Amino acid sequence: MAGKKKAKKQKNTNGVMTMTEHLKELRNVIVTIAVTFVVVMLVGYYYAPDFVKMCLDLADGYSFVQTGPAELLGQYVKMAVILGIVAAVPVAIWQIYRFASPGLKKNESRAFLSVMLAGAAFFLVGAVFCVLIVLPFMLQFFLSLNTIEIEGMYSVKEYMTYMYGVIVAFGIIFEIPVIASLLALMGLLKPEHMTSGRRLVIVINFIIGAAITPTDIVSQLLVAIPMCLLYEVSILLVRIIAKARALRSPDAVKKAEDRQEEIRAERKLRWERAAAEVEQQDEEKV
Repeated sequence: MAGKKKAKKQKNTNGVMTMTEHLKELRNVIVTIAVTFVVVMLVGYYYAPDFVKMCLDLADGYSFVQTGPAELLGQYVKMAVILGIVAAVPVAIWQIYRFASPGLKKNESRAFLSVMLAGAAFFLVGAVFCVLIVLPFMLQFFLSLNTIEIEGMYSVKEYMTYMYGVIVAFGIIFEIPVIASLLALMGLLKPEHMTSGRRLVIVINFIIGAAITPTDIVSQLLVAIPMCLLYEVSILLVRIIAKARALRSPDAVKKAEDRQEEIRAERKLRWERAAAEVEQQDEEKV
């Protein structure tokens, strides 16, 4: 019995974790994130009324009502959950990094942590930009549509749901540089691709701005211009990553490019063969 324990101990001292140890480590990561979320959510519920009031104060000139007995309580709970998620994100990033980093190379570990931190930071910047600049403009535009002096009474639930949706949308929009960097790190995106499609992307950005905002030009510009700037930032990041990859392993980059050319040539050949077969079938029918 003692010999088995000794053998097991020697087996686990070589730096390789067993499946059971991996599962225990994963459990500790999940428990840490969950405990952080629950604790902050419970504390956040105490301050939730203050945060909800801050959100309502953004809508200057609006009058709010609750259409159900538990509507305001539901918003307090939802706000507490959001605060718990916000607080749990940094902890989750660190815990996931600690869990995944032993299986990654040094440069992969740094890139993994950088991408996760950048993703959280850009989402936060997008949310703050929406709350401080875009949302007040949009709300005032909606209020300006009341040209026949109809008294407006708005549901707290509908307003908060609308506000959360807009904030999340802008947070996702601000993830454009992070997504572009990930694709560049995987070798799927090159700066030439992005620069050649710049004009089309600008047009698409303004179409998106017109689709997700009211009809006033100011709100559209507040959406489209940041998206265009984020696209330019993405081009810069992709160029930096492409240069770093080329300096680090020029042979590997050239092989990957050659392989892409081979794939394109094979696709072109298959297309030509298919077209020739179709032409031959048409001739036989005639």
